[in-house]
Amino acid sequence: IGKSIVERLCQQGINVIIVAVPEKLLDETTAEMCERFPDVTVTKVGADLSKPGFMAAVAKETKGKDVKLLFCNAGFMITGFYADVPIGKTKANAAVNVGCHLELAHEYINRLLAKKQKGAVFFTSSPAWMLPSPTAAMYAGTKAFVTHFGVSLAAELKSEGIDVCVAHP
Repeated sequence: IGKSIVERLCQQGINVIIVAVPEKLLDETTAEMCERFPDVTVTKVGADLSKPGFMAAVAKETKGKDVKLLFCNAGFMITGFYADVPIGKTKANAAVNVGCHLELAHEYINRLLAKKQKGAVFFTSSPAWMLPSPTAAMYAGTKAFVTHFGVSLAAELKSEGIDVCVAHP
């Protein structure tokens, strides 16, 4: 989903900053988009969104830039019975599926508000939040949060010219 979002933005001539785990896929995607869309700036920020402090690298890369579109798409699913999954893995899942979206949205919504700029924030959720999800309780629970957080923000920010969209692919 993330790569498709980047591709669509590049097709529209929009510069993109990709924030993702610093792995081969990030390097490959960035190189591919730079090659395919030479008139667009595609920048990568390698960051582990499950660990505190990731915002420092993101803030450094975006300093002085007007970020008017934010796509909160990071997420992953752990499967298995909740009690059987190590708590560290569960906490990392919550940090990525919920925590990083809170930090990113807070930073860039406040930037838009401070400059009285219009913009948009997009959250990738899932219809999984609507169904009981044995063996994927964390995924469904975090997506329920993302959905309700996003629609609540939409009501708060509409009058400020900031649109909020929650997608359920």
